Amino acid sequence: MVVIDDTFQFIPGTWATYTVHDKQKNEEYEMTFSVMEDGNMSDGACSWMEVVVKMKQTPTVVTRFLARKTKQGPGEVLEAIVQMEGYTPFTVPHNFLTGEDAEVGQTLTYHLAKKVRKKSVNFQNRKISLWLVEAISDDQQAIQAWVSEELPPMGIFKIDTSEVGMYLDDWGTGAQSEVTGTPMNFYLWITSQISKALIDEEKK
Repeated sequence: MVVIDDTFQFIPGTWATYTVHDKQKNEEYEMTFSVMEDGNMSDGACSWMEVVVKMKQTPTVVTRFLARKTKQGPGEVLEAIVQMEGYTPFTVPHNFLTGEDAEVGQTLTYHLAKKVRKKSVNFQNRKISLWLVEAISDDQQAIQAWVSEELPPMGIFKIDTSEVGMYLDDWGTGAQSEVTGTPMNFYLWITSQISKALIDEEKK
């Protein structure tokens, strides 16, 4: 996920859907990001969030994760659940949540450097005020993006860089979890899938 600090808002129930173009892989997909309920942690504020990714000819994937709240947006991921379309959800082992090889909740954070200009647009039958901003990543990569505080939770209207394009499709409130069923332990989930595959093979 691309996050621009000072634009992210932890408002429970808010959601936004984007078309994302991964220019390096030449792939396009739909991503819906939602903020769910606050979490209960004794050592700091945190929030449950969900990312739903839909790609042509690929099962939809829902990732539900608990992350610390920071000024820049989602911080350290503490827990995560993943569900692929047609499968039981599973909990993600903690070693997949931390370090450089973490598989869940990875964000590319840009720091707001300058507001360039402001404009209003009519989008989805709603008038919204946008700022064109310049932002810089930790490794000093600069981008321009259109952002608005009227577009929670991510605040992003449009980003177009050499690596990725991210374009708002719709946004709103009343987000509900897309995870269905009771999550299984990851390793039990793997075992169950292997067993199912063997049984299906024997039936052929």
